[in-house]
Amino acid sequence: MSIVLATTFNPRGETGRLKQLWAQIQAHYSAVIISMPPSIALEDAMVIRKLKDAQVHVNSDWSHGRYMALQLAYQTGADHIHYVDMDRLLRWLETRPDEL
Repeated sequence: MSIVLATTFNPRGETGRLKQLWAQIQAHYSAVIISMPPSIALEDAMVIRKLKDAQVHVNSDWSHGRYMALQLAYQTGADHIHYVDMDRLLRWLETRPDEL
C-alpha cells in the first residue's frame, strides 16, 4: 500500500522544524508533494527544494495551493492520499507522533 502526502506550506520561520522532522515524514510516505505560495521567501524555497525526494511546486496563485497539492499527489498513482497542512503535520509529529 502506498500513501502520498499532499501538503501546502507557507513557512513562517518553520523551515528549520521541517528539516528536523523530514526523516520522520519520509518514513511514512511513498512520496511527498509540497505546494507553496508565490510569495515564499527565496531562502525558504531553496531549503525546501533541497529536501531529499520532496516534490515541490510554487503556485502562481496561492488560492490554488490545495488543489495543486492534491492534483500532483493524484498523479503519483499512490493507493492513498493524505492531505494535511504542513504546519499542522509538524506540530502533530512534535507532540503526538504515535497518532500518525
